Amino acid sequence: ADRLTREFRKNLLGQEGSAREVVGRFFHNLAKRENPGCYFLTLGSELSSADPDVRRRVKAALEATRQLFRDLLTREQRWAGPEIEAKSAVLLGATVSILMLVRVY
Repeated sequence: ADRLTREFRKNLLGQEGSAREVVGRFFHNLAKRENPGCYFLTLGSELSSADPDVRRRVKAALEATRQLFRDLLTREQRWAGPEIEAKSAVLLGATVSILMLVRVY
């Protein structure tokens, strides 16, 4: 599951185009009805408080996704470090929200 999640994120966020275009496509694909959401995050939110290995793996997956957002924002050369940190945190939060909401709707 970790490998598939990494490949999924990399394939979407590693695309050419402006950060706005790439993030727009990324969120559009996450929100598609046929996307079942992220079982990794769902189970991780339930199990991470009881299992340190699950917590570590969930944190690593989230950090890897945030790093892809940082890389994408950095390549734009429009923002400085603090702005990139803030924007990457917001984008990660939106990603998690979309993945969780897709499971419900």
